[in-house]
Amino acid sequence: MSNKPKTIKESRHLPIPPERRPKKKKTTLEEEKYVRHLLGERIKELTTLYKASQILQDETRPPEIVLDELVSILPAGWQYPDITEARIVTGRRQYKTPGFNTTYHRQSAFFFISDEKKGSIEVAYRKKKPAEVEGPFLSEERSLINMLAEMLGNYFTRNRVRAEKKLLEQEIMHQKVQEQKKTTRAVLNAQESERNKIGQELHDNVNQILVGAKLYLGLINNENPASPDFAKQSLSLIDNAIDEIRSLSRKEVTPPKKIGLKAIIQSLVDSTNERNQVKIDFSYATGNLHMKADLKLNIYRIIQEAISNILKHAEAKRVTLIVEAIPQGLRIIIEDDGKGFDPCDTGYKGIGITNMTNRVESYNGNLSINSSPGKGCKIEITIPQQ
Repeated sequence: MSNKPKTIKESRHLPIPPERRPKKKKTTLEEEKYVRHLLGERIKELTTLYKASQILQDETRPPEIVLDELVSILPAGWQYPDITEARIVTGRRQYKTPGFNTTYHRQSAFFFISDEKKGSIEVAYRKKKPAEVEGPFLSEERSLINMLAEMLGNYFTRNRVRAEKKLLEQEIMHQKVQEQKKTTRAVLNAQESERNKIGQELHDNVNQILVGAKLYLGLINNENPASPDFAKQSLSLIDNAIDEIRSLSRKEVTPPKKIGLKAIIQSLVDSTNERNQVKIDFSYATGNLHMKADLKLNIYRIIQEAISNILKHAEAKRVTLIVEAIPQGLRIIIEDDGKGFDPCDTGYKGIGITNMTNRVESYNGNLSINSSPGKGCKIEITIPQQ
């Protein structure tokens, strides 16, 4: 075999390697078909982005429904929609198309749900496909999934900001309510001080004047037995006035702090039972529940107001009064067998019930009224432990 090098003329007739052969140009028809295919792919991608933006802008629906709908439209944006599956993962929750688990090729992108929590969006094919830029996926499909991930990140950011704003508004409202309750307590304390002052004035001044007048009328009557009956009638009226003022002053004067809540309620019950036909059955079981002095006073005033309303309006014969500790704090039940009323009738919502409600709510408590005509009335009050 000759090792003589080939001349240029001879080398021209050697076969050209396949990689160096010129590529066959596409025909005009093939080029047009290819361009249409590319345009179709871009339209699918843009349509998917548009639909996704519409879905993610809806703030009226919960995220679960939004993400379910978003997953359902994703396959249509990829090159082989008939074999495309999709999944969105947010922490422990995932939203996916039915056949996602049996897939070959996957493409994914990450997004932030919060500062410390990531989510992912994934697209996969159920069958093997020819290689492209990224496995079987096009470079435009990488851009598409990245943009969808960015949109999801923005969606969760908006949700987080909206939730934080709502919490802030609730906190501001809570603070306003608490300030209002403090104001209500201050007003009630001022009223209590004024009531106490009036009660002291009635007891120390007006009552003493009436007692003095009674003594002088008694002397006139004794010195002149033949005097008209007006002296006796005057004495009787003054006796009535003294009794009323004593009763009124007891109601108005603030009970001494050194006396326990059970004792001052028992005193009110005993006084009511002695002076009226209504009989009150009283039960007290607060155990070791700690109550501040101002709360005790307000509980006393609430019960006092409730009994006063029963005496004025209920025409009741028996009343059950229960003051007891419960796991949440304190419960008060005041139930009578009177004529009852319709709690929805605004005509029954007088100053008494309003005062009771204000006192209860100032301690974050709740007051409920269960009554109907002819069936008595039950007031239940719960006050959380302070």
